[in-house]
Amino acid sequence: MDQGPVLIGPVIKRASRYIINGEPIAQVRHSVSLRSGKPKAYYKSKKFIKGKEHICNSIRLQHWSKTENIYLPKSVPVSLNFLFVFKRPQRLKTKKTDPGFIPHTVKPDNDNLIKLYVDCLSGVAFHDDNQVYEIKSKKVFCSYDPSTKTEGFEGVIITVDYIDNDITQKAIEDFIPW
Repeated sequence: MDQGPVLIGPVIKRASRYIINGEPIAQVRHSVSLRSGKPKAYYKSKKFIKGKEHICNSIRLQHWSKTENIYLPKSVPVSLNFLFVFKRPQRLKTKKTDPGFIPHTVKPDNDNLIKLYVDCLSGVAFHDDNQVYEIKSKKVFCSYDPSTKTEGFEGVIITVDYIDNDITQKAIEDFIPW
């Protein structure tokens, strides 16, 4: 019996993967002041500025130190996957709570977290953030073992994927100078 044509989706390939240790940081709103009669935007929080610097440097270092990471030129569509893992609060460290990941449903908002990390990835993993056609994201509290009172990983895991076809392969090959 003929089932009809089988539709096969695009082949997705991994371009790079990054692991950033430490508490995930969200993008904050900038403040504006007048300097010499012109508006000037700036960030008040020194913690945010240092955190963003750490994240961007970590992404750059991991990208250029792993040979399997590739840079995606501007004609290649990009898919991003984020896992934001936060430290588990004391109220969730009891024997009755699930020892695995627990959904994180409090601030910071998912979209503010994503903005900061996409800014740091732009120019390193891919040309510009307008290439991003899909974003998947989860916020969770880290795992916790009540018997040993040890917590799991706290930080961010990012994977950058792309659609693999003749057009994207040519764009990547044309970009590579050797």
